[in-house]
Amino acid sequence: MTQPLSERMTRERARPALRASGGVALVLLAQLLLSTIVSVISYLGHGAVGSPTGLWDAQTLFSPFLGFWYSLLGQVLPFGVGVFLALWLVVPLSAARGVASVAVRSVAASAIGALVSFLVLAVHGVATALASVGPWFGGSMPRLDGYSLLFALTSALESAVTQFVQNTPVVVLVGILVIYLATLGRGEARASRDG
Repeated sequence: MTQPLSERMTRERARPALRASGGVALVLLAQLLLSTIVSVISYLGHGAVGSPTGLWDAQTLFSPFLGFWYSLLGQVLPFGVGVFLALWLVVPLSAARGVASVAVRSVAASAIGALVSFLVLAVHGVATALASVGPWFGGSMPRLDGYSLLFALTSALESAVTQFVQNTPVVVLVGILVIYLATLGRGEARASRDG
């Protein structure tokens, strides 16, 4: 029983894309976890010093954890999903094209990941801007505040550009590693068949 060519190609493209985007997501998650832990430790060490009561403030102590979830759901996951979709559907990885091609495709995947993250953060920012402003007509509809809307969009754009700049080296290195390991596996399989 043979599978249609397009289905087989889709599965062949999905494996390296899933490995690469999973590797990128793991690295970004580790960075986020370490940043959160350092923030909590820093606050535990210095937080009570500036407090008027001389005690730790629980709300401030747990704010890094809220930032963790915001970054995870608004930046890391959308970026990882964008990288996966890009490497699967738009710029698939292939060892036959060489390292330079893999690097260029990884940069394009990073740009698409940043774009997906921008879209998620922009929708969240616009929804927050609309929900947090005063009402029109006695509360029947939200008032559109141009400043809040512009701030939400520029904040999302700033975050997406920052993610692209910071995460592109990770995406390129993981893309090259995935192709290298796939090529290495094929070479070992070929040697065992010939051997």
